[in-house]
Amino acid sequence: MVMVGSARRLSLQFAAAAVVLNAVSLLLRLVNLAMGHSVADADRPGWAHLPGLSALSTDFEANVPTWFTASLLVLCAAACRGAGLLSSTRDGRQGRVWTLLAIGCAAASLDELLKVHERLEPHARQALDQGSPLMVVALSGAAVVLVALSVVGVRLLHRLPRTTRRLVALAGAIYLGAVLGLDAVNGWLADLLTVDSVSYILVSSSEELLEMLAVTLLFFAASSHAAALGRAPASTQCVEAPHQPVSR
Repeated sequence: MVMVGSARRLSLQFAAAAVVLNAVSLLLRLVNLAMGHSVADADRPGWAHLPGLSALSTDFEANVPTWFTASLLVLCAAACRGAGLLSSTRDGRQGRVWTLLAIGCAAASLDELLKVHERLEPHARQALDQGSPLMVVALSGAAVVLVALSVVGVRLLHRLPRTTRRLVALAGAIYLGAVLGLDAVNGWLADLLTVDSVSYILVSSSEELLEMLAVTLLFFAASSHAAALGRAPASTQCVEAPHQPVSR
């Protein structure tokens, strides 16, 4: 199990890699826009673009940023699972918190690789525009499930130590703020100004960077908590049976 110092160094390295990767992506996207190339034509044959853009831009799929984020989420899921296994020997409810977070990170990693929500979003918008009752019911059910999971998560979160609880809550707030808040702004800017605009590029780049930093923060919280549990003495001590004389 990594120690707290190692977790801090590793988390800082992940954060630095995320900043560098997003800075390179942002620079390439701005230069590509200045050269008059349109990313709206990326799905057309003979698409003209700046070299390296498709491989390093955070706005494309199956490239370096995608694999970096997916790998980071897998590592975070493993750290959460490790913290859950150690916590379950002391407090079963703490173990449930980390298990729930591990499942969420693993699901987010699969979504990052397969782009599930990006593929479903156009169909969902079309169904909503057509007033499909089934889609309204599905979205309402998803909202109810999300609220229920949030309530359960908040209740379980109170079982964690104060510092760990604050780190996990901060990571969750940053991640959800980027995924829900900035993603909604991205959609509005795409409809208003198209994806070939400086405003859209800046907001979408900020979204990806905040997502990566939030996952890195959660990784640090889980790894530090697991390291602290690994160093702590066991809550129960083994009591030796009293010595019994051997009868002859």
